[in-house]
Amino acid sequence: MVLLIVTHGALAGVPLGVSDNPLAKGVKQGLDGAGIGGMLLSLLLVVAMILALAWLARRMQNLPRGGRGGLKVLGGVSLGTRERAVILEFEGRRLLVGVAPGQVRLLDAVEAPASFADDLDRSLASGDGESR
Repeated sequence: MVLLIVTHGALAGVPLGVSDNPLAKGVKQGLDGAGIGGMLLSLLLVVAMILALAWLARRMQNLPRGGRGGLKVLGGVSLGTRERAVILEFEGRRLLVGVAPGQVRLLDAVEAPASFADDLDRSLASGDGESR
């Protein structure tokens, strides 16, 4: 079933958009310079908001996410078309894992090296540092 909506003016031969409705008196037909300027300003505001949200989304990708449980990907290298070697850090250990379609294998695990700040604190506490 097709629903056809026709105004009373179109039936009487009055062009669409022209009305004798007393409530429509004083309503401008078409756009003037201020209307176009306001429309362009609104369009620029919407485009600026879209660009700002895109920039924010790109920045948020680099933030650390919760729920990983302390697992960090330190690096990786492609070994073939579908194989990779990846270095992970988890709870103070570095893990070298091989990743292939359908499987992940632990290749090696070592203790993570101490940071320079930890080494310096330990050296200063033990008195091993040389004074000049």
